[in-house]
Amino acid sequence: MPALVTTSGLSSAITDAGVIGEPTTSMLLGQEDIGVQVRPGGRIVIGTWCDPCRVCSFEVDAFFLGKGKSHFAVSDGTVPIIARPFLNVTDSQPTQQDSLVIAYPGIRSGSISVDSTSEVLGGDLHFRTLVCDYGRRRLDFQFGYQFSRIDESLTISSQTDANDLAANLLVRDEFSTRNEFHGGSLGLLYTVDSCQWTWRLLAKVGLGNMHQSAQLSGQQTIDDGVAPIVSSTGLLVQSTNRGIFTQDKFSTVPELGLSGVYHLTPCVDLSVGYTYLLWSNVLQPSGTIDPNLAVNLTSTPITQRPTNPMNDGSYSVHGLNLGVQWRF
Repeated sequence: MPALVTTSGLSSAITDAGVIGEPTTSMLLGQEDIGVQVRPGGRIVIGTWCDPCRVCSFEVDAFFLGKGKSHFAVSDGTVPIIARPFLNVTDSQPTQQDSLVIAYPGIRSGSISVDSTSEVLGGDLHFRTLVCDYGRRRLDFQFGYQFSRIDESLTISSQTDANDLAANLLVRDEFSTRNEFHGGSLGLLYTVDSCQWTWRLLAKVGLGNMHQSAQLSGQQTIDDGVAPIVSSTGLLVQSTNRGIFTQDKFSTVPELGLSGVYHLTPCVDLSVGYTYLLWSNVLQPSGTIDPNLAVNLTSTPITQRPTNPMNDGSYSVHGLNLGVQWRF
């Protein structure tokens, strides 16, 4: 994430509060990864052999990760000076670092919260056929169709009671992204049986289209106690980048899996394993924020900033798998 929330020393003037580059400015949130945590999920695989000799099989595989959430909140009760930094490119003014001051002792009081969510799910259906069999060792080739979806969101909300403006200011920015992958998959499965244990190594790759979509919205309310003014822009979401945006890109989804299966009974197995998934060209909320945190404060800007850059990147998931398999 870029710089989202800053603070300054008490000696800082309100015009310099939270401005990036000022001597006493420090970061409260931003310029780091957020929403990275362990979360539970599940996978179900249903399959059947297509022949008595177990040369070919058909499988359906589906997985999901529980919704990941990240929450950051701070108020003037704990941090006296709170600000949201940006690069001010207002028309007819020199471009310079600036900030929206949320809290400043004796002049403004307020709070800010930043919430993010992340969801991952997917699945595939594939055919598997024997390549070679050496008794306790066999190599299978598989091919089929693969689908996955990655949804994420980022919401920044601030509330300020501004004595210098004689008003209460509410500002909200929302960034949400969805990535849908559809493509074909190719892979190899190597299996080794050793009495009570069976070891499996899977290596496959999906090749197809990644459909990216992003929705940016904002809201701002200035309440002077007489006639509140409400607009559909926030701080980082202005008329120049508000709306829904889409694009399609070729993407690859490699997957590596290693598992050990313990044969508890003739029909029941217990398994433990590791899975690594990597998606290329995934759009996240941080990729839809103008990298310079630019904002144009005029209603009809000549300088078309901020924009929605739609910058994508790689996205990976590491999984520790514990499972039960029932054969019938």
